Amino acid sequence: MDPVRLAELVQIVGGTPAGRFDPEGVVEAATIHSERIHRASLFFALSGTRTDGHRFVGDAFANGAAAAVVARGRVGELAAAGPLVEVDDPRSALQALAAWWRRRLRAEVVAVVGSNGKTVTKDALVHFAGYGRRIYGSPGTYNSQIGVPLAVLACPRDCDVAVIEAAVTEPGEMARLEEVVRPDHVVVTNLGTRWSSHFADRAGQAAELLRMAARLGDRSWLLVGEDAPELAAAPPGAARRLVTDDSADLPRF
Repeated sequence: MDPVRLAELVQIVGGTPAGRFDPEGVVEAATIHSERIHRASLFFALSGTRTDGHRFVGDAFANGAAAAVVARGRVGELAAAGPLVEVDDPRSALQALAAWWRRRLRAEVVAVVGSNGKTVTKDALVHFAGYGRRIYGSPGTYNSQIGVPLAVLACPRDCDVAVIEAAVTEPGEMARLEEVVRPDHVVVTNLGTRWSSHFADRAGQAAELLRMAARLGDRSWLLVGEDAPELAAAPPGAARRLVTDDSADLPRF
């Protein structure tokens, strides 16, 4: 992403300045790993089931982080570490920053979703669609509630096409990712059975996957790789051409 002043960052993520905050400080990249610090990195202290990112804020600053985003109520123990931005939820703040950056990208964005086969499909699209254009693809399997925003934030402003992989494991997740990715086109690999037990039925699982296509307009396309009646249903608000794997008129971008 482009350099962002801390004073502006606070507004983007809905945070509060804390610690040794410098409004003129600048961040240029986002990270969740205290050891993977690039120049002017912004460290997001995420809490998970196995560890708590707040434990590594000091390490992040020692390794060169320019600022850190932390949860409310955790500033006291970290105030001396460096510039802090206090938020309700660091993960939501990461997604808000990625959504802000997505609105500044000129790229045509293709989202790849499905139960499985997403990464190989994404890699194939990047390979075959990249001739003569600057194309960007999500790193590895960055397709989660954390991986997707990190992938979007790493997308260069001047790339022509961005292929972003997105996955869901339970109801409600795709709506948050759709706000971050805001795709121009969507590829659905398949419905499959992975994570199906987390949904009431196949129709509910399909509806969650198709949520990524909710804003597609008439000039966009939804490419469905599996002949499943649940995937043929139009997502709410989507006006688009449905292209299946046996269509003669495959989309171009």
